Amino acid sequence: MGLYRFRPPASGRMGILWTLSTIRNAALVEFGSMGHMVYARVALERMGVSGACGLYATHLNENDIALGSTDRLLEAVRAVMEKDVPQALFLLPSSVPEIIGTDLGALAKELRGLYPKVPVMAFGKGGFHEDACHGVEEALTVLARELALPPEQEQQAAWEHKAEPGTFNIIGSCADRFRFRAEAAELERLMRGAFGMKPQCVMTAGASVDSLRTLGAASLNLAVRGEAVAAAELLQGSYGTPYVQGCPYGIEGTTRWLTQVGEAIGCKPDAGFVGREAAEAKQAARLLTQTVRYRKGKARLFLGGPAESVTGISAFAREELGMTVEAAWRDSLYGESDAVPFYTERQWMEAAKAAEGAILMASGQTLQWAGRPDTLQIANPDLAWRINPHAPPFAGYRGALHLMELWANEMIREN
Repeated sequence: MGLYRFRPPASGRMGILWTLSTIRNAALVEFGSMGHMVYARVALERMGVSGACGLYATHLNENDIALGSTDRLLEAVRAVMEKDVPQALFLLPSSVPEIIGTDLGALAKELRGLYPKVPVMAFGKGGFHEDACHGVEEALTVLARELALPPEQEQQAAWEHKAEPGTFNIIGSCADRFRFRAEAAELERLMRGAFGMKPQCVMTAGASVDSLRTLGAASLNLAVRGEAVAAAELLQGSYGTPYVQGCPYGIEGTTRWLTQVGEAIGCKPDAGFVGREAAEAKQAARLLTQTVRYRKGKARLFLGGPAESVTGISAFAREELGMTVEAAWRDSLYGESDAVPFYTERQWMEAAKAAEGAILMASGQTLQWAGRPDTLQIANPDLAWRINPHAPPFAGYRGALHLMELWANEMIREN
């Protein structure tokens, strides 16, 4: 754990919590201090997450730590089972049990014997040596492995969802991402308009235990981030469901993504829908490129956030609009990306200073420090309330329109 001027990188425990917190008809019990969950619940409500998964903490005392007692966890689970009657139970690790070596996997096995009708899942990436993205990846993979029904049962329970016009899963739409609900809604709109397909499960922004059980009934999986690929590959191996990796950004980028989706399912996207959507966005692009030519000094971008967002938005600005991308960085050490380097706190502060007179799009924390408006926010940490799930997206055709409007107004704004 290093020394930070602002917020330290979120731990794996937070990534797991953000992923599981939006799942309806489930309960989560953390074997940890009561304050952990109190603050986490408040933070989630500010992010627009409430009323989904039941969130509980056991609290800890000296006996639990010094003697390694787990009685408190078993008692908490019993109370939650009686009160909420959840369809699935998640055991969340925290830093103290990680340090003292509590075996949550063994406890989960014991609890499965006590509650045989309720899936009980334990998660392991709760320490500080892994960041939130590793926690998200683990949570998505465990859900796909443990909750999706075996193929035989899937055929009996929900195979009718395979019928035309078909269904799809979105994997990786989680509360750790800025405007995660808006992005998922735009993907749903694109799939409905281009292919007439309906969402089977939005994992996990719009998920319930029932929808997770029928993951294998979908015709296609959309792995919208790198952390979702392991879950998509697991489902492909179990059910033969093809998957498409990536999230669409920009006008041409969205059109290419829809073509890629069509190739995966053997169906071309609706030409009329794609033509109308692209034409509307291209009209706005023609107006913006004029502003870019006349205000070349301000048509410079500095971008920091999730690797997928930064890569997609950068390509749109540079390749389709002729803007200059001065710097682009990712906010996590997860994965490998030569094109988008990871920036430390000192490095992104230097980049924000260098963005004077240019357009800076980053986390709410970065923008506040740099004295920039939060309308340019594309990443977390966030400092504002986000309770409107219908905010404009950054992905898809409508996301391209939103970005162009932001950039146009920023270029004409007098500093």
